[in-house]
Amino acid sequence: MRNIFKKLDTFKLIFITFGIVFSFILFLSIPTIFNYKILSTKIEKKIESDFSLKVSNIKNIKYRFIPSPHLNIGSGNFYLDDNQKNLISELKDIKLYVSIFNLYKAKNIKIKKIIFEKENFYLNYSSLRKIIDHIYNKKTKEIIIKKSKFFIIDPNKNVSAISPLQKFRYFTNNKTNQKKIKITGNIFDTDYDFKWSNDANSKNLSNFNMKFKNPNILLQNSLEIQDHNKREGEIKINFISSKLYIDYTYDKKLINFKSREEKNSPFSINGNINLSPFYFNFESNIKNNNIDIIIKSILLNYFNFKDQVHPNLNGTININLKKIKNAYFNNGHVKFSFNNSQIIIDDNKINVRNIGEINLIKNSFYEQNGNVFFITDLVLNINDEKEFYKRLSIPIKNRVNLKKIFLTLEKNIDNDNFSIYNFSINKKSKQSINGEGLRNLEKLEFDNFQKFRKIIKDYFSNLS
Repeated sequence: MRNIFKKLDTFKLIFITFGIVFSFILFLSIPTIFNYKILSTKIEKKIESDFSLKVSNIKNIKYRFIPSPHLNIGSGNFYLDDNQKNLISELKDIKLYVSIFNLYKAKNIKIKKIIFEKENFYLNYSSLRKIIDHIYNKKTKEIIIKKSKFFIIDPNKNVSAISPLQKFRYFTNNKTNQKKIKITGNIFDTDYDFKWSNDANSKNLSNFNMKFKNPNILLQNSLEIQDHNKREGEIKINFISSKLYIDYTYDKKLINFKSREEKNSPFSINGNINLSPFYFNFESNIKNNNIDIIIKSILLNYFNFKDQVHPNLNGTININLKKIKNAYFNNGHVKFSFNNSQIIIDDNKINVRNIGEINLIKNSFYEQNGNVFFITDLVLNINDEKEFYKRLSIPIKNRVNLKKIFLTLEKNIDNDNFSIYNFSINKKSKQSINGEGLRNLEKLEFDNFQKFRKIIKDYFSNLS
């Protein structure tokens, strides 16, 4: 008898549970039969009041309750200004997450958050200023953008930059009274994570962290707004084991910056960025670094990015090498120019202690058997031939009048192996520089200075 009651109780429990679940699903599903077309104007006004965004001409409004109750809008126009002159995006997928109880009332729709997905946003400099104004001065509920692209349009109506965003989250933390932005995206083919915060009680102060994944760089920024046009800030950069502090000012369309003088810092930078048209000019100093580390770092980054530069990224970077940790090289400089989607070595010089200076004339890369090789035609201008012969231990009988040395140098960028081709003195060889052509030439290999010195001694010995 007890088993019969247990079975009845179990059956009743299942029936009640099924009834509750069915009623809940029915409760969530009923709004699908509502006519949302007549509510389009009210929804547009609610978006404007809750998010300070202008979305107009919304169509194809449908209700969905999975994963949670929301209105799915099939199309709409997105503006940042009331007069609707600058169209930011023709939206195709808008989700408004709503309160189901308020939705039944229709007259009082409550939107919790808005999500844009797989959209394209077109921003000019006026739009960017309005976004900054929105961030600092407008009230908003949670805004999320997923898997979308931002196109930056210059004054000539050309696309100057494209930034894909995996996720953008913009919201106000009511507990801490802070506005926050979190972004996972990509700019100039580099992935990054970005976090920004601003205390509503001190709107002129804000902070952000930006972490690039390749190369691994962490930026930490503090910004103070002086007035509508002028901003001052500090950036702290963590790169490998180095820290760099940069002070900067932003005045309308120009950013000026300069790093602080730190006694133990091996790196400093200063320069400016013109935003219209976009052009940068950087001057950096690297000091007290091992020559092998410098060469490998510069060549590796040069190879990775030389043909993958955004077409609208134009400018120059001057790298000054100071107090090089090497017995033979003491200082030098390399100038890189960014133009037409390429990086070019525009100017360079490496000083050889008490002997002369090296200039790279023509450079290229080639790949072979999984290895990457940098090859360059270079010239060593001799200022003191006696010191040269002394350093290389060249016997007096083998010495000649020496002004210049020409050669083609090959470097495996993954190890310390070098090769020399086309060695000649005072007159340049006519052999062209390329990976295929070098295979037919005599190859002289070395991986330390002793082997290099023997190659040079043998050459001068064969001259006599």
